[in-house]
Amino acid sequence: MGYEIPYDEMDSNIVGLVKALSAFEGIYTIDSCGGHQNNKHYQLPAGSWEVSFKLRPARQYSPSVNAWLTLELLVYTFCKCYSPDKGHVRITTFSPSPQHNFSGPGNSISFALEGTDADPDDVALYLRELKKEYFR
Repeated sequence: MGYEIPYDEMDSNIVGLVKALSAFEGIYTIDSCGGHQNNKHYQLPAGSWEVSFKLRPARQYSPSVNAWLTLELLVYTFCKCYSPDKGHVRITTFSPSPQHNFSGPGNSISFALEGTDADPDDVALYLRELKKEYFR
C-alpha cells in the first residue's frame, strides 16, 4: 500500500475527490471513474462518478481504528447529511464471491463513494471541511 497514486492517469474531474479521500487516515483508494460522454462498457456515463476505496488493516483481518473512524464518518455523512440539492452521493460496498476472493478472507471488501449529478469538486471540498472538523 506504499505506492504513488497515478493522478495523471485519472479522469481529470475526479482527481480532487481522490486526493480528498486519500487524505483521510485509514483508507486508500483503489479505483475511480469520472464519467464519460460516449462511455465504453467499463466506464460510467457522463454525470456519474465513483471512487472505490479499502480500509487499511491494523493487522490481518482487522481494520485500523482510523479506518473505522473514517468509514463511520463517510457513511454517516453520505447517508444522513449531504444535501440532496447538491446531487446524489452514496456509499456502496462490494465483495467478490468466495471462489473469486483472491485477496483472502478478511481482505476483499471494498467501498465506493458514488455520485450522480453531483460535482466531485464540491464533494471534495465538503470532505476537506469534515476532515478539519473531526480529524485534527
